[in-house]
Amino acid sequence: ALLIGGLWLALVAELRHDRTSSRAMVDTQVSNLARAFEEHVLRTTSEIDQALLHLRAEIEEEPGSLAKEIKLLRSSLSPRFILQIAMLDARGALSYSDPAMPPDRTDLPDASLQVHRNSRDDVLLISPPALVAGKWSLEFSRGMYGPDGSFAGMLVIAVAPEHFTGFYQSIDIGTHGSIMLLGHDGVIRARATRTTPLTEPMGLQLSNRPFLDPDQPSFGVYEVTATVDGMIRIVAYRRLTHIPLTVLVSVSRDEAAAPVLERQHLLLLGGGMVTALLIAVFSVIAWLMARQQHFQIAVARQAEQLQRSNSELEAFAYAISHDLREPLRTVNSFLSLLVRRVGAKLDTSETEFITFARDGALRMDRLIVGLLEYSRIGRREHPLEQVALTTVAEMAVANLHGTIETSRATVRVTSGLPQVLGDGDELLRLFQNLIGNALKYRAEDRDPLIAIDCERQAGSWVIQVADNGIGIAAEHFERIFGIFQRLHGRNEYDGCGIGLALCRKIVEHHHGRIWLTSREGEGSTFFIALPAVVERA
Repeated sequence: ALLIGGLWLALVAELRHDRTSSRAMVDTQVSNLARAFEEHVLRTTSEIDQALLHLRAEIEEEPGSLAKEIKLLRSSLSPRFILQIAMLDARGALSYSDPAMPPDRTDLPDASLQVHRNSRDDVLLISPPALVAGKWSLEFSRGMYGPDGSFAGMLVIAVAPEHFTGFYQSIDIGTHGSIMLLGHDGVIRARATRTTPLTEPMGLQLSNRPFLDPDQPSFGVYEVTATVDGMIRIVAYRRLTHIPLTVLVSVSRDEAAAPVLERQHLLLLGGGMVTALLIAVFSVIAWLMARQQHFQIAVARQAEQLQRSNSELEAFAYAISHDLREPLRTVNSFLSLLVRRVGAKLDTSETEFITFARDGALRMDRLIVGLLEYSRIGRREHPLEQVALTTVAEMAVANLHGTIETSRATVRVTSGLPQVLGDGDELLRLFQNLIGNALKYRAEDRDPLIAIDCERQAGSWVIQVADNGIGIAAEHFERIFGIFQRLHGRNEYDGCGIGLALCRKIVEHHHGRIWLTSREGEGSTFFIALPAVVERA
């Protein structure tokens, strides 16, 4: 009971640490996306403002050139996002509009006109969203002034909100992630998400948010229940300094926690399996000790050895609290000793029980190792670095030298394997697993031949590991990458069915993909596509 309690206390501590570190990583990722969105908004806003300033300067120099300059502007800006370019005189009357003002449009930005008229500063104003001819628009305006400095009107460029939210298409923030553009007045100017229509929150005014309080930091991360859809989100915001806008990027808390829950499920599964095994081991030990008492009279000459064995078993029971795997190997060792010493006195059922226990311990040890390795893939916190795949492949061949020699295999590694951005240890494990599988599933009628090559395809390197082994049926191409999936019985080939699942997870951690082609009886070729390193000029 104490051992199992200690195991679960350690497991709970690991789960808590996993949640904490995962949340910190999500906060960092969302903050970086908010910074990128801020740069996109600043760049887009600057383009629109430069267009207004250029148009104003040309009109002041040559008043009759308005139509020509607007035509030039439309060709330089994104035509599908520019809804309207207009000029109003000092009284607010429309002097010019391209295209012509819709008949139902009566809500020209009077508030902006008043600000330009009364302000002593030449400022860029961004109005709340307005509905123009059935389309939402954001109106950017600059004041116009006469030679004597008197207010002469204002220029307006109406822009579709999609001009800003197009940034959403270039990032991956999950099904319920969103980006948002707000004014410092709290009114939503633009928003993009997969689940909520674009027009639903336009013009909605938010309140009681950290980013609306000028006394709060100009950037940060917090958790909030969204007003728009009631979902709990992790939100990163950045308040722009010289433009009255705030950018926000948010992700669903539940979606962000999904990878952590997957890892925790694996750890809990492993913990449950170890607990079940420990109970079985202690039951077997108790049963064996009871059997030993019945043999004490008949095996008096072996009493000392049996006493030593009992002591060793007790030491084993104590050591199991310090290491999860060592007890499994110890169980195998001592069960083998018992068979050698008292095997002749055991009946068939007892011998079979011991054999089952040994096989179960070995399989459990391999399962635990596999599960731990599988759960650790992608969790290393140090940054990825350039890795020479030729060196990694040669190291894998060296590690498998004994098996290669025994099976009389030939392994050919091309000298042209590329450098990729990755984790050297994980990539070594990838090559070692694929080469090891080719050696394990070799054909009986020919010596194994394994060839490792590559080719460049678009922005990726495609690594090929080909063999002349027994091959795989096409209907199993996807199944073999599942965890604990085996195509052969344990009496045919050893293993626990986790090797190729580990390979897929390593490749996906490196933002790649893995697949295969094969013909039964002729061999298989595994393909690994990894992103090519972008060389800087």
